[in-house]
Amino acid sequence: MNAEQEKLRKKQVLDDVSEVLSTEAGRRVFGSIFYTGRMSAGTLDVSSPTMTAYQEGMRAMANMLANTIRQIDPHLVADCEVSYDAFCGQFDVGGGDDDGE
Repeated sequence: MNAEQEKLRKKQVLDDVSEVLSTEAGRRVFGSIFYTGRMSAGTLDVSSPTMTAYQEGMRAMANMLANTIRQIDPHLVADCEVSYDAFCGQFDVGGGDDDGE
């Protein structure tokens, strides 16, 4: 892939993510990913290096997605988290389960 194709690919990814984020449902989905991926939480599990590595991988993916969203609008990450929290509040749960259910 040459530089021009890479630039077009990145622009298309940002356009696609922006389209998804233009809906409340899209913001909730990303908020759920941030929560499930423990984006803002520690991941160290002293009893299991394997679990720590797994959780770090999930957190790295959530952060990668958040950084993509920040390229569109830095405030959208917080909007996603607020949308997901409001959604969970309807069901009297604190941000959902760690297993995404």
